[in-house]
Amino acid sequence: MDYEKDVKKFKLDMHCPRCGHLVRAVAQTPPIYHISEFSDTEAYLIVRCPRERCDVAFVVYDRLNNRVRRVYPFPRSSASDFHQAIPEKMREDFSEARRCRYADANKGVVVMCRRVMQHIALDKGATGRNLMEQIDDMLAKGLITRSLHEAAHEVRYFGNFGAHPQDDNLDNISDDDAKIVMDIVNQFLVDLYVRPFDTAKLTQKRTQ
Repeated sequence: MDYEKDVKKFKLDMHCPRCGHLVRAVAQTPPIYHISEFSDTEAYLIVRCPRERCDVAFVVYDRLNNRVRRVYPFPRSSASDFHQAIPEKMREDFSEARRCRYADANKGVVVMCRRVMQHIALDKGATGRNLMEQIDDMLAKGLITRSLHEAAHEVRYFGNFGAHPQDDNLDNISDDDAKIVMDIVNQFLVDLYVRPFDTAKLTQKRTQ
């Protein structure tokens, strides 16, 4: 394979371990390639967050997908990182899902995202014996669109796959699966909590 040496061609987007912000890191060293009988798809780099007073970090770079796969030390994530309009229990569980993703614990990611989805259903007053019925009830009450309804069921499915052993390999949760599930849950939190909160602030300012 062609081993790229120009660090400017690396897409070094990452969450900084110190400040927690999503940044484009600045390479401090040329890439060092991990080459073995099993793989030559990873590059190792020392990088620095461009924000003032942040430390250096060590990243594992995925050459096939052109992205940072892992950052050391693991970036911090806590409930306080998320918008105040989101109820605290949801923020706590979603921040735990993020920490699982940093550690490549993909089953943990989807299980925690399923917890967030159930928190949302209960917070919105959805009724039903289980999350499947509660998601359907949210649609019936007009709380979510048909598109979000289908997405919520996918989060439920994958959360179940992560929590319970399967005999059909569906519990092999990939990194891409975990990312998509997190993106879906984040969209729910934005649509149902953040956007209404921000819109209400604009409306209040306009009508004062």
